[in-house]
Amino acid sequence: MTQNAETVKNENASGQSARKAAIEILRSSALCRDMSTQELEDLASGASVSLKRYEKGQYIFHQGETPRYMYVLGSGRVGINRVTASGRSLLVEEISDAGDIFGEVYLFLGHPYGISTEILEEALVVRLDSFAFEGSLSRNLLTLFARKAFMLSKRVQILASPSIREKVARFIMEFSDENGMTPEMSRELMADYMGVTRPSLSRELAKLKSQGIIDINGKSLRAIDREALDELL
Repeated sequence: MTQNAETVKNENASGQSARKAAIEILRSSALCRDMSTQELEDLASGASVSLKRYEKGQYIFHQGETPRYMYVLGSGRVGINRVTASGRSLLVEEISDAGDIFGEVYLFLGHPYGISTEILEEALVVRLDSFAFEGSLSRNLLTLFARKAFMLSKRVQILASPSIREKVARFIMEFSDENGMTPEMSRELMADYMGVTRPSLSRELAKLKSQGIIDINGKSLRAIDREALDELL
């Protein structure tokens, strides 16, 4: 076998491996719900879809850049940052669940990115450009838009709460599961989500815990006295 033939063979094998990885990532996402294996293979084989690995500390895109893709996370962790007018960088959200999407709103509105994305832990990501969207993919994207709008309305309610205590109570009541546990979230991210400082949040959590209203389990909060929390709203 000639060197050129060997190179082509290796490139084809690499391309097939990347395509299989992209298919599995897409399959894990609500974006591709109800799509058949053949549909996923056709999508992953198209020019509109690509797989990319990012190292910790890299940026996928920067605030102010022109959007080219939307993204589906396969593995790793991605921090969503926003730079304020004063130049301060705020961690707005952390994405770590396989199948989660980001960057989609900016791609379809055609607006420059209002956020930056920093890799917090080596990540494997599928990129899709706007030409990829038709049929099931388009319908699923509309559902995801609606879900994100609903989650945004919850956050607006929390931000509008007049006191830190009420913000914490509403956060727990909105996001706790049947066991009273909230999703894992760092204190820094939780404070940013509620629009408060981290020290103020920590003090309020300590007070609520001492009063037997909540418990703190690592990065999660647990509702102990739901009636007391409800009375704070």
